[in-house]
Amino acid sequence: PQYVVESQLAVRGANQSSLNSLGLTALVSSTTQASDSYVVTDYIHSTQILRDIQDQIGLDVRTVYAQPGIDFLYRKDSDETLDEFRAYWRRMINVSYNSTTGNVTLKVFAFTSSDAKLVADAILAVSERLVNTLSEKSRRQFISVANQQVARAEERLRAVRTQMTQLRQQEQAVDP
Repeated sequence: PQYVVESQLAVRGANQSSLNSLGLTALVSSTTQASDSYVVTDYIHSTQILRDIQDQIGLDVRTVYAQPGIDFLYRKDSDETLDEFRAYWRRMINVSYNSTTGNVTLKVFAFTSSDAKLVADAILAVSERLVNTLSEKSRRQFISVANQQVARAEERLRAVRTQMTQLRQQEQAVDP
């Protein structure tokens, strides 16, 4: 028997509504959410997620699929390299992005219900860390762009004030 755990996750910017209220959404690309969702989808299919699950969660996914109770056609060798295991991994998960809803759907197949849930929870945990890292980088980039624009506006203001002062002195008028 095989068991399936299905999860849906949405990659949303935490500060989108505050940006809308400030009228600053033009500074941030509208496709950031979609591109981050595609990054998560590709990440889940990658060998890197297997390494991250092992490093961050302490779970070697290969051992889940190498248990003796599994049908010998589906059972894997736990000593297999992660790169060799990747093709099998891609058959045991199904990840898709729905651009209409903005959700990423994840299905994890395993041979016990607890293993399916264990693997799905591990995927969600490391994916959440990835999304948080992407969000933090995006937030830093947004703040950097905003700071640059403020600095340019301040410089323009200084230049205009200097010109106004020079004009007042030249014309000998309080209100040029």
